[in-house]
Amino acid sequence: MSSRLGKFRIGVIAGVFLVAFGFSSAIASFGNSAPVVGDKPAGSGSFSSTVAVPPWCGWSQTPATESLTLTGEGSYTGESYNLEGTSGDIYAYVNGGSAITSEAAADNCSWFGTSPYGAQLDMSVPDTNFEGESDDAAAEGVDAAFSWSGNLGFANNFKVGSCANFTTTPGAELSTGGLVTVWTVAAADATTNNFCDYSITYTSTIPAGLNPTYGDSNYTITGPTLTVTLTTTAAGS
Repeated sequence: MSSRLGKFRIGVIAGVFLVAFGFSSAIASFGNSAPVVGDKPAGSGSFSSTVAVPPWCGWSQTPATESLTLTGEGSYTGESYNLEGTSGDIYAYVNGGSAITSEAAADNCSWFGTSPYGAQLDMSVPDTNFEGESDDAAAEGVDAAFSWSGNLGFANNFKVGSCANFTTTPGAELSTGGLVTVWTVAAADATTNNFCDYSITYTSTIPAGLNPTYGDSNYTITGPTLTVTLTTTAAGS
């Protein structure tokens, strides 16, 4: 009998211990005091989450004015003399702000439910005046005898397979100051990753019949200032 009683007591003590441990961190409405009717705090907390938000979309273009040096072959001898230069690669695009040289992924940025902006790229010059200045030691500033008002040509070269949704122009020849539209994208055609890869060939001609004051010298020719304007437009404007 004593042996069985000993085992029974051990079982009761172990059972009480396990019950107490199981409810040690729980909210209970009973215990040393009698339960009462009503509300009792049962814990509180806040929901949380982490959500990635892409950059806003916007239009950008790499500079088209970094290389405006025009060169020709041979020397000017009184005959018309052709000058030519190229801009190198130019990139126009929609993305989230970083400089790119190829089309971005479609999810690289967002318009966040707003209507995408269209864009237009224009180039303009106030005139087509060119002024020559000799490096001859006797030269004093601009040589009017080797300065002229002539022409300035723009030939736009768009890369095949690029410039989807871009309305492009072949270029223009200006004999006076004016504006040339290079490309446009309507707001309805704007996406999150419009992209265009192109270059511009600039040309001009020194007219025949000029009589530079200083022979056997090199002339530095200064032409008009080229202004490039990127204009964004909202839908319906």
